[in-house]
Amino acid sequence: MWAIGPTFAGSALMKGDADFIAGGLLADLKTGKKLSLAVTDLFQLLGYAVMDYGDEFRISTVAIFSARYAYLASRELSDLLSELAGQPVSLAALRSQFRDLLVKHAPQP
Repeated sequence: MWAIGPTFAGSALMKGDADFIAGGLLADLKTGKKLSLAVTDLFQLLGYAVMDYGDEFRISTVAIFSARYAYLASRELSDLLSELAGQPVSLAALRSQFRDLLVKHAPQP
């Protein structure tokens, strides 16, 4: 599956969309002068991945692509989440918890 500017089930609550998805790879495109990986960029990417509540896009890998340097930094999503948590993480459970948190704190009309 290919998608440019995909929106996710959770996008309505977070008002966010990613840059592109190709064959299970969720990638964010960066064009800055400095080749770096900011923690905010990483969290943005992970936020997109967990907003795919129903696993519509079958995201298995996340990446940041530096267009200026033609450099792609990628990691398997499950490995990255487990490393950050310090223990194995269920992506389905994380998505459910994230959805519940967003719904609980969503502005009321």
